[in-house]
Amino acid sequence: MDQKVKGLQKKISQWSLEEDVCRAANLFGPLYYENNLKEWVYYQEKNISRLSRIIDEYGWPGISLLGVEAAEMTANLVMNCVSQPRFMRRCLPLVEQACRFGDAYGEWFVKIYDTIMVFEGKPQVFGTQLTWSKHGVLVPFKIIDEANVDRRRSIFTLESLERYLEKANKKAKEQNLIQPSCAERYLTYLGLWATDRGWSRLSNQ
Repeated sequence: MDQKVKGLQKKISQWSLEEDVCRAANLFGPLYYENNLKEWVYYQEKNISRLSRIIDEYGWPGISLLGVEAAEMTANLVMNCVSQPRFMRRCLPLVEQACRFGDAYGEWFVKIYDTIMVFEGKPQVFGTQLTWSKHGVLVPFKIIDEANVDRRRSIFTLESLERYLEKANKKAKEQNLIQPSCAERYLTYLGLWATDRGWSRLSNQ
């Protein structure tokens, strides 16, 4: 592995850490509906610029280039770049093609796909994108043909939706993530923000 690729791996790891810290602080704190997403968007815009340059040079930065760990971090960064619909739509066919050739995992593709569906106001297909219910637990945004969701998930070797939700809520509890007060107000605000950013509308739960 040449030094340039090693440098990319190190940078992507740092970008991922920065984004995770910012996202946790701004989206899961008890007052997260009041912060206007500004800091998170700042990191998104930085990452979009950085990743665009990498994609321009290498195409989709998959496993063969970066190794599994850095390639997964890249996919997660893209999934969180919801401030730029055009960028996410650009990346979707790239990661899909990489998935077909074994250069990306199916889980990465379906999470990006579901994120786009939710922000376009459409039911998601695989149930990967979650929100808080009125009972304070994580539940999926609306899923198309939910009765067959596990069949679709299995095509990409994903665990059942039930198990996925069980693990997500366990992790939320371990990290002390709780449903914020006025969550409905936040989702309303997020929907308006998404529309302003160029999405159709946010999917209903």
